[in-house]
Amino acid sequence: MPEINEVTLSVVIPAFNARDFIDISIESVLRQQVHVDEIIIVDDGSTDDTALYVQDKYPMVKLIQQNNGGVSKARNTGVAHSNSKYVSFLDADDEWRDDTAKTWKRVIKKETGCKFLAANYTIKDWNNKASCFEYDVLIDNPISIYSTNNNLKIWTGAVCIERETLNKLGGFDENLRNGEDIDLWLRLMLSEKKIYYVAEPVAKYNFINDESITSTINKVDFKNREKLIYKYLEEQIILTADEKQEINNYFSNAYNNAFINSLFELDFNRLIKILKLKNKFKLSKPSLISVSNLLFTIIKKKK
Repeated sequence: MPEINEVTLSVVIPAFNARDFIDISIESVLRQQVHVDEIIIVDDGSTDDTALYVQDKYPMVKLIQQNNGGVSKARNTGVAHSNSKYVSFLDADDEWRDDTAKTWKRVIKKETGCKFLAANYTIKDWNNKASCFEYDVLIDNPISIYSTNNNLKIWTGAVCIERETLNKLGGFDENLRNGEDIDLWLRLMLSEKKIYYVAEPVAKYNFINDESITSTINKVDFKNREKLIYKYLEEQIILTADEKQEINNYFSNAYNNAFINSLFELDFNRLIKILKLKNKFKLSKPSLISVSNLLFTIIKKKK
């Protein structure tokens, strides 16, 4: 399929103490139905023999070693060493479907002007889809959809981004230790004003490694989330009135969900932090009505 293979694609895989499971990600990329131009492994200061293992078993990959700096720095390092026009990412314990590269290259050839592609993915098994999107779609108001539609799921292992665009935006924000992926998606949406979403899953989120450099799922780091809100709502980034409202909607929804989870868990320290952020940034949620209704539900269940 020479026409599709005209599109060049690199895959960046950050790794930290990944010796026991990195085969999962690398082998899934090697199984691709169409050619992947580069597989770049960034060893982020591992204390095991991850680098030596990769070097010995996979001489075809590009291996880069650096001092431990976190997942954002590792991904940025990989992008800096890539040579393809498009870049995708995959964590060391996750995997691609056999036709993922083919999907990305097909969409790029079809949607020649789209520089930010995302796709559905599965969690732990290939049947547990993260999103219920039924068809591929080019979205020209992505921030609005992302902030109001919980069905538009974007995960780092299921994106494909033009390298030049990624470099212009500065890549992942290395000052953020939590939410760095969300920050990049928002900047891409603000920059490109559109996103192509593939309905079929292209990757699987395995959750094998609890100590991985991206294992912060379900852990809310309020200090860094506050940095992220400040970045968008306090004019460090210039937004139009509509864009500012969409960003506000996004964080309102995100913090409302965090608030609901904390309420059901009766995590009062977390509730107080969220309410302080709500007041500081004038977020529209959580509302007094939603709080009252949830408290009533909890009390009723406990009787």
